[in-house]
Amino acid sequence: MIFSYFDDSSDDRRDRFVATGGVVGTEELVAIFEGMWIAETKHLKSPFRSTDCECRKGQFINSTKLDCDALISNLVDLLSHKGNLVGKVASVVPVPLYREVFPDCSVDDPVCLSVAHLIFEMGREGKRQNLPVKLWFEDSKRDRRLITRVYRQIKSLSSWNGVEREMLSGISFGDKTLAPLQAADLVAREAFKACDNLGIRNYRIPLKRMWETSAFVLWGRDGLEILKANGWPSKIDAILALPASVDFRQRRRDQTILFASK
Repeated sequence: MIFSYFDDSSDDRRDRFVATGGVVGTEELVAIFEGMWIAETKHLKSPFRSTDCECRKGQFINSTKLDCDALISNLVDLLSHKGNLVGKVASVVPVPLYREVFPDCSVDDPVCLSVAHLIFEMGREGKRQNLPVKLWFEDSKRDRRLITRVYRQIKSLSSWNGVEREMLSGISFGDKTLAPLQAADLVAREAFKACDNLGIRNYRIPLKRMWETSAFVLWGRDGLEILKANGWPSKIDAILALPASVDFRQRRRDQTILFASK
C-alpha cells in the first residue's frame, strides 16, 4: 500500500497563496522514515512544527538559531534521504489569480483545488504502482469538512478511470503526533514559501536540498483557464482535462514548478 500524508500552508489570511503538500511512499518505506523522524525529534516537548522552529516560537522560544537551523537541516536530511524513502508533493494555488479567473468563487475554492488536485494525483500514482493509496490529512476544524466532501465527490465520479479511482483506499485525519504529518507540515511550508518568494528571493536551502525528489505544482493562468473551460468549480472532474502532472517514478527538476503563469 502507498501511504500519503498532507498538510496545508498559507499566509495568515489565505489571500496570496494556499498550498497543500506532504510526503508519499510505500508503507514499508514510510515506516522506516517515520522511525528516523521520531528518533530525530524525540528530545522535543511537543510535536515538531516548522514555523515554530524557524521563527523560534512556541517550544523553540528559548532555543538558539543555531540549534533550530540544525534541527531543520537534520529533518531535511531525512526528507532527501539517499534511500529515497518518501517523495514530496505539493499543489499551490495563487489566490489573486484564481479570483481573477473565477470572480464569483467562494472563499474556500482555492483550497478545494489544491486538495482535489492531490487526491486525483494519488489515484494516478496508485495505478502507476498498482498499489492502493491511503490518505491522511492534518485535522482542522477549518478544512476537515471540505476535504471529506472533496474526497467523496472524487470517489463517486463515474467519469474518472475506474482503476485510478478504486486505488483510493480511504481517508483519515490526524494531528501532529503523527510524525509523517510533521514532515508534511515542513513540505507544505517550503512549497508555500517557494511560491510566495518567486521573483523576490532565491529558493530556500531546504527546498534546494529536496528538489530532486519533489514535485511541486504552482497553478498558473493556463491551467486555471482549462479548468474553467471544463466546468470547474461546479464540476470537480474538470481536473481530468489536465495531464497527470506528478510522476514519482521519474522525478525531475522541471517538475518543481508546473502550470506556471506566463
